[in-house]
Amino acid sequence: MSIYVFFSVALICLLSTYLCSIQYIKSLRKETSKQISDTALIAVSVLFGAPVLFAMWCAFDEIRTEDKFKHYRVLISSIVLSIIQITVVVLLFVFGVIELASNEVPVEDPAALLKIFIN
Repeated sequence: MSIYVFFSVALICLLSTYLCSIQYIKSLRKETSKQISDTALIAVSVLFGAPVLFAMWCAFDEIRTEDKFKHYRVLISSIVLSIIQITVVVLLFVFGVIELASNEVPVEDPAALLKIFIN
């Protein structure tokens, strides 16, 4: 797997966790009629989104207050999932599943790099 594909997938997962966290905060503030539960938020963060979930937990008092009543479920799961996700990424690099440099694309040619994402 190319590192470009990996970072594209990771970026999409981080962004989806961020957007779900914003929706969760809006539901806690009663700004929207669409309710999202903390278990749905944790489920979205399972695939490379736990660091964003932890950052959102640290940044917003509403999440911390709600999480306190639910026995710190969001905090504990975000820390555990972050450790697991970091370990998985390191192991993917160690075992060569994700390659740092692709032999098929020269680094100096940005047009060839764009061609990878288009195809």
